[in-house]
Amino acid sequence: MIIIILYILVTINYYNINLSLQTHQNQFGHQEIIQLFLLMKNIGLFIFLNTCNIVCCFALSVIAPFFPTYAKDKGLDLDLIGYIFSLYPLGMLLGSLILGKIITDRNRAKIMNVGVVSEGIALLLFPIMYYKGDDSLIITLAVIARLIGGFATSMFLTPFYAFIQQLFPQEVEKMIAYSEVCTAIGYMGGPIFGSLLFQLGGFTLPFYFFAGLSFILGACLPIYYKSLQGIKESFIVQKSQSPVEPEEPDISYLKVIIKYPIMATLVSVVMIESVFTFYHPIQADYFQQEYGIDADYVGYYMSLVNITFISFSLLVAQLKTMKPFFVYFGLVFSGYLQLYAGPDYDFTKQKPDIWITTLAWLATGISTPAPYVLGIPQLNNILNDYYPNSPKKANNIASALYNACLAMAGLLGPVVAGLLTQYYGFQRSTALLGLAVLAAAAFYAPYLFIYKEVKTQYEQGKSMKSNK
Repeated sequence: MIIIILYILVTINYYNINLSLQTHQNQFGHQEIIQLFLLMKNIGLFIFLNTCNIVCCFALSVIAPFFPTYAKDKGLDLDLIGYIFSLYPLGMLLGSLILGKIITDRNRAKIMNVGVVSEGIALLLFPIMYYKGDDSLIITLAVIARLIGGFATSMFLTPFYAFIQQLFPQEVEKMIAYSEVCTAIGYMGGPIFGSLLFQLGGFTLPFYFFAGLSFILGACLPIYYKSLQGIKESFIVQKSQSPVEPEEPDISYLKVIIKYPIMATLVSVVMIESVFTFYHPIQADYFQQEYGIDADYVGYYMSLVNITFISFSLLVAQLKTMKPFFVYFGLVFSGYLQLYAGPDYDFTKQKPDIWITTLAWLATGISTPAPYVLGIPQLNNILNDYYPNSPKKANNIASALYNACLAMAGLLGPVVAGLLTQYYGFQRSTALLGLAVLAAAAFYAPYLFIYKEVKTQYEQGKSMKSNK
């Protein structure tokens, strides 16, 4: 259903673009028909890759509803469970930063294919852990599975986001936003599907199911190699009237991240993703202990945020102006809502109540889409302003940094959550998370007053270069 909705949105969007192309390119005879064919092929490829995207992202959160309870029954401490959760994003963080430097048009498809298949292999380690049941083996296999899974996800996501500009050079921002919706669906839909499959077949079924999907998609991906390579033809056709500009030899991560506009965006992405990853190791246990929710159903409560998040993400993808302001207010409201996620009595004067907790979680799905969905388009725009002669490398770096931020949030969120909850309890821990998000909003605030000025400055710089 999600893929069908995505297909409709993308098709409508590109039908309008195609009309515009026909208006300006009638002198090329049959070129409009060729372009329409290429656009439809790209749309089909885009939807297939986003299917892979959703499945890869499911692997991060599918264990959230039931693995913490299983691990606690086996004698693992809550902080150790948090460390295990954080290993997946550690692998993703390392993979994103490495791949951002080595991705090329030639190796992109193969890297994505290896990533999808490796994800399935990592998932199969969990059933082995379950059947063996030895405590030390559980820790060892969980560590290996999460590290491999994280690196595998980065092998798909990092080239994928950088690849979107070549698929849809005229509507990069909107298409990235659609992909971000799919990424969010994957990350946050895992608990509900994990719970459903756990009910149907126990601990092992979620892993067998998603491993099987990974292998099927990995087997299908080579079929698209010709399409992936053929995008160059599409890109050349659509850009044939533009001069080819030489690329800069390299873009340094250090030189990029010390620039305030980029740093402000990265911090906002890390903190808004932390709003979700923070709860992975602790939320299921809290719902069971505080509110008596059965383990079979706790995943549904955890996934209520999906209802509002997906709906509002699709709305955010349509935004045309004032995007930094939506990012800022999204951070502010997200931080404020975390005070009620427990709720924390000292901050809210409210005692624990399942309705307050649930409504705060639902409202979080309204406040988080803007910072989440607009993060990578904003990074793309800023980096292309700084490096106008290196669009491909700028896109690779933007994709790598964005995925690294998601990974860093996934790395720090569970670890910090486990430690804080162990010493301060769930309610105070979520309040501290809220204060951290509000601090990120304060750090982002100056960007609201300079982003137009920065954009104008770089556009003037590019005009001067072109005039020379």
